[in-house]
Amino acid sequence: MSKPKLALILGSGFSKEAGLPTTNDIPNMFLNTPKKEKEPQNLPTGVGDEISRILKDFWKEVFAYDGKSTPSPSIEDHFTLLDLAANSGHHLGKIYSPKKLRAIRRMSIHRIFSIVTADRQESECIHNLLEELNKKYKNSDLSIVTLNWDIVIEKHLNKLKIEFYYPFETFDILNATRLPHEGISLTKMHGSTNWVYCDSCRRIFTGKITSTALKLDAFLEPDDFKALEVDEKIIDSIINNHKVRRDCKSCGNIFAGRVATFSYRKAFSISQFQTLWERAHAALREADKWLFIGYSMPEADFEFKHLLKSAQLARKELKNWSATVILKDDPEAAKRYKSFFGLKDGNIRQKGLSDWVDSELKGF
Repeated sequence: MSKPKLALILGSGFSKEAGLPTTNDIPNMFLNTPKKEKEPQNLPTGVGDEISRILKDFWKEVFAYDGKSTPSPSIEDHFTLLDLAANSGHHLGKIYSPKKLRAIRRMSIHRIFSIVTADRQESECIHNLLEELNKKYKNSDLSIVTLNWDIVIEKHLNKLKIEFYYPFETFDILNATRLPHEGISLTKMHGSTNWVYCDSCRRIFTGKITSTALKLDAFLEPDDFKALEVDEKIIDSIINNHKVRRDCKSCGNIFAGRVATFSYRKAFSISQFQTLWERAHAALREADKWLFIGYSMPEADFEFKHLLKSAQLARKELKNWSATVILKDDPEAAKRYKSFFGLKDGNIRQKGLSDWVDSELKGF
């Protein structure tokens, strides 16, 4: 009898084990300039504060948010309004034109990249989890599917010297060589902080364990700051900062960023995303066991929920399929899993990843 294959499906609760915020935590941090933007290594001084001002003005105008008496809008609502208006060519009120909305969208992605890129992202719990799963499953029997932009999983795999690859064509950011497909398949459904895209040669380049898009300011464009009437000195500093550093090593064009946001209307604008989703469907379809960690299955992820259900029902027989869900005190997410997959209480753990690793991982 062949050994069952495992699909590891990760949400923001997984990265919380390494000290990063969850999706629900981000709105409370979104308008504040992160320390790495106040004391930047790559970003010119003052840019982070300008982004904060622009985002605060947007929330005040669009959501009537005053930071005191009204709750902050969800990050899903923030991106959905940006995407629906900008992509349809419509204004959002009399102030925000599609050009300004696209600029704010890019700045919003940059801000979240700053928030989810911590100096230290090591967790003994995650280390133990990956080490044990790597012992139990061969590379071809284990696949990882993540909804996260951060590179927590990459850093831990690298620390353990466990080879991994992204299941589509990627190139090394330093020398433009094609990266090999060796080790565990790691599918990042919405993109990653360590990917940049060339609009000319249409390749994705990666630094693998470095937040390349953040370091290269891939989501900050001088024209965006001009559209939002930022001081010329700030704009000039961004232009000077971009010289040479963002040149594609393959064709000489300027690198840009491409991700799918938290929006209810996600834009998968490049062909690589289609490949990723097809590979994710195949990995999930072929896996007998699904292990969800820190993924609350939010309503905004309806495309991914459809992919999950499609992959589950594409199996010849469901009797050999099983799912285990690890959450942290999230009864609403548990309800969504029960109603969507018909899971029982015994399939869902609510004490978090650390408790599960300590008590159940060995017997899993």
